[in-house]
Amino acid sequence: MRQPAILIIGFLLGGCGADPIATDIQFRVAEERSDATVLRSGLEQIKAWHLKNATGVSDKLRPGLSEEAIANAFSDIDCHPSDELSVLWSWHDGATDATPFVWYHDFLSLEDALSARWQLRLAALTKWDRRLVPVFEFDGEWYATYCGTEGTVAAPLVNLTFEDKPMVAYINLTTFIVTMAQAMGQDAVRWEGDAMVDDIQALHDIYQQHNPGYTFPYYVPPES
Repeated sequence: MRQPAILIIGFLLGGCGADPIATDIQFRVAEERSDATVLRSGLEQIKAWHLKNATGVSDKLRPGLSEEAIANAFSDIDCHPSDELSVLWSWHDGATDATPFVWYHDFLSLEDALSARWQLRLAALTKWDRRLVPVFEFDGEWYATYCGTEGTVAAPLVNLTFEDKPMVAYINLTTFIVTMAQAMGQDAVRWEGDAMVDDIQALHDIYQQHNPGYTFPYYVPPES
């Protein structure tokens, strides 16, 4: 793995003069906690979960892209893919339909991710950062991470909707995938009746194990 790049800070992060969504500390933690081997392992665990539960997703994953193809796709937007993004799309280039890959979110292909990025830039979000790249999506909600300068290893994962302000929801893409893999493996997310169902409290507890100090982006009812 390459050495962490210098943090992308200040005006380089903000879109249209807006304050950056993620802090310098969150970028530093994202790079420190990145692990390409752990990310690939988590992706394989999720794929195996789909195979075990006969969801059909394993057969709908597109072949992975070369690192050169991934880098070339970003050249037109003057932004380099992070190591995490390269690992993700070299593993598989998204799925061919809208069956959720992780807890109710679809895995976007690189082409669909860059298309969604363009659409979100045109939308009137309260905050937007031109370097955000959506990677998972469901019905007006996205998880996006950052592209950046050459040598960027990892970046925070941001939750985006049209209704709420964007927020940093996971340390990075690695912790997102590890959280989802554990939640699915421990039945906090299950496959029942051709759909994903969840135990929100159990999922929240797993989230906190991997993302200490970060805010779970969904409402969790008080335990009775």
